[in-house]
Amino acid sequence: MAGLTILDLVSGYQNLIIIDAIETQRGEPGQIYRLSEEAFRRNSQHWSIHGAGLGTILELGRRCGCRVPENVVIYAVEVEDTQTWRRGCTPNVRKAIPMVTQLILRAEFSDCIEPSVN
Repeated sequence: MAGLTILDLVSGYQNLIIIDAIETQRGEPGQIYRLSEEAFRRNSQHWSIHGAGLGTILELGRRCGCRVPENVVIYAVEVEDTQTWRRGCTPNVRKAIPMVTQLILRAEFSDCIEPSVN
């Protein structure tokens, strides 16, 4: 999914959670990051959603009067290589998927989840 297509998908929502791959200079494959929209603005040369940067797309939407999410959180999982196409996830990324899922549920939906009764 790229560029302005994202604007169509997120318009009208108040909150946005993005889960994507990231490749940093010092990260370990499978490492999980929780980033704000502001992090994308500060590091715009490093961040891209396969075309126009996320920050650029959201700012464009705001300037055009679109109702774009006010609360944006990005969960990124460190991958080994973003340039080589492959089918499926590497073992380190595969192990991170349940962990990032739990992080999102706890951090973003804790007020919505009822505690289990034993």
